[in-house]
Amino acid sequence: MIADPGPASPGTIDGTGPVDGEIETIGSGVAALLFELVAMLERFAESGERGTIDLRSLPMAPSEYALLRETLGQGEVSAELDLGGPSSVHETGFHAAWWVRHCTPDGEVAAEYIEVAAVPEILLADGADARRGAERLRARIAGWNPSADAEVTK
Repeated sequence: MIADPGPASPGTIDGTGPVDGEIETIGSGVAALLFELVAMLERFAESGERGTIDLRSLPMAPSEYALLRETLGQGEVSAELDLGGPSSVHETGFHAAWWVRHCTPDGEVAAEYIEVAAVPEILLADGADARRGAERLRARIAGWNPSADAEVTK
C-alpha cells in the first residue's frame, strides 16, 4: 500500500508495516499519479467510466518513469500495431489499466498514456471498421471455390 502523499508522510509507506514483505519509497509525483489511477479504476469498476492519463504531459524524470513502469508491471495481454508508426498496448499488472504508446515512423514517442478501460479504445472496431472488413473479405473470397482448393491440397 502506498501512503497518501500528504504532508505527514510524502511518498512513503504509511507506517503500518511492509507491503508484501518489502519497504518501498515512491516519489510524491509518482505516488500522486498512482492514487489518481486507483481512483480511475474505482470509477471504472463502479460506473464503466473510462479514463486516460497522458504521460507525455507530466514532468517526469527518467527514474520516475522507470519507477512507474516497474510499479505497474506487465499484465497478460499485449498488442503491437502499425498505424503509420509502431504502436503498442500492454495491460499493466492491474486489470483494466493499459499502457499505450504511439511512435512516429522514425520510432520517436508521439503519445504515451495509461488508459483505464476493459479494452483500449485503439483496439476497438466500430461499425465502419467492421463494414470495411466485411467488404474486403467479400472481395477476397469472390469467386473462391473451397472444394477446388481442397482438391489441390490432397
